[in-house]
Amino acid sequence: MISSNAGNDPDASRMATLRELLATGKPVKLRRAIGELVLIPDDGTALALAARSESEAEVSSETLLRL
Repeated sequence: MISSNAGNDPDASRMATLRELLATGKPVKLRRAIGELVLIPDDGTALALAARSESEAEVSSETLLRL
């Protein structure tokens, strides 16, 4: 589970930053954020966020699976 205090958890802090990046709506930034999200070892929240953003990032499901 992600801690509500992102200052103590570097992954939660990074995920908050990536959420902001996903909000930009620019495909290049979205793809970068997705690439980083899939590497965060959590309960699957980061991966789910990456999957929800795949169409806006113009990333295919196959590419997402390779990441």
